[in-house]
Amino acid sequence: MERSVFRLVHISDTHISRFGQFVEPMFDLAVDKINSLDPKPDVVVHTGDLTDNGVLSDYEFAVKKVRGIAPKLVVVPGNHDERNFGQSLFKEIVGPMDHKVEVEKAVIFVMNSPEPDRDEGRLGRRRQTYLEESLQRLGEDKIKVVAFHHHLIPVPYSGRETTCWRTQATSLTRF
Repeated sequence: MERSVFRLVHISDTHISRFGQFVEPMFDLAVDKINSLDPKPDVVVHTGDLTDNGVLSDYEFAVKKVRGIAPKLVVVPGNHDERNFGQSLFKEIVGPMDHKVEVEKAVIFVMNSPEPDRDEGRLGRRRQTYLEESLQRLGEDKIKVVAFHHHLIPVPYSGRETTCWRTQATSLTRF
């Protein structure tokens, strides 16, 4: 079988905004690095939080900044992109929130995992069923990429898991 070569650059959580903690020189440096890669990537996938507040000024500035990325760009919505009713702006300015993109030998499934105005996110049964059926229909010759913003499984020793671990550690040191 012939080896498939497909180059993908993954970025996330840029939180582009004229206000807040966006560090424009570092973003510009990252764009320069991406554009100077040799061999060139086939696609750049941004897995959410393109903007910081999901407002029009953030989206306008973000679009201006990401236009500097030379390879094809695929953007997935993140929870910050859906703040302040930003999901409507995402659809209007960036594109569909759930869709598939074909790039060379790959099919990229863009999944909308955020819940508007909340930090939490999930794929849900409808999206899981869609993915399962769509992936089964694709041939072996296709590279399959599923992109979404939120963690599929909890990050070890973070969130609620941290509290539980600390409680166990504290109770062990009492003896």
